Amino acid sequence: MTITGPSAAVTYDVYFGTTRQYDGLDGAAEDRAGTWVVTKGEFCAFMSSARVPCPA
Repeated sequence: MTITGPSAAVTYDVYFGTTRQYDGLDGAAEDRAGTWVVTKGEFCAFMSSARVPCPA
């Protein structure tokens, strides 16, 4: 994680159960009142790569 103020560049892996399916993916997180969160836009970008529509 590389933190720049209230934003952070992150690298993450995705597991299905105990099996890693994707590794070394780049993303971002934001500090919101002391809690690091993934934004809906970031989540939807990942889901679109799997051809899964983002919830409204």
